[in-house]
Amino acid sequence: MKARICVAPCIALLISTLAPAGAHNEATRILPGTTVIQSQSPLGIGVVTMVTKVLRGDDAGSCPASRAWTALGPNSAAVIEEMKITINGNSIPVPLSVYASLFEPGGASLKFDDGTFVLRIDGADGGEAYFVLLYFDAKGVNRMLVYDSEFPDHPTEETRYHRVVSPD
Repeated sequence: MKARICVAPCIALLISTLAPAGAHNEATRILPGTTVIQSQSPLGIGVVTMVTKVLRGDDAGSCPASRAWTALGPNSAAVIEEMKITINGNSIPVPLSVYASLFEPGGASLKFDDGTFVLRIDGADGGEAYFVLLYFDAKGVNRMLVYDSEFPDHPTEETRYHRVVSPD
């Protein structure tokens, strides 16, 4: 059995066809700037908008999301600065923890499966490669699974999101 140490939450992305969530649409390449992907469902049209920026030099080394990547040698790293999700034009909240640790994003796809949208983000390469599956519906983000691309059968990290309503 091959052992591996994973540095969480900084895990890189690589496009992988071995995701346990089933086949996704062809990935949309994520480039610096704004990337928009969408999927039709019985709930309506789900749209994910990501704003990506390339950090260079000291900026890349001081950002927790890109620090592990730049420690390997590159002097720049792409990070997702902002993510917005809408279903039928209605915004749902996206916690910062969904995208704050994602660096070198390479591709993304969105599908509707078993009553929920599933966003897959892939990127980076080599031993740092990972992919993320983010589950959401009209009420909000529900769950995020992070996978090491070398070991795609089981997540290395799982986050559950719960809606909290303030009593007025």
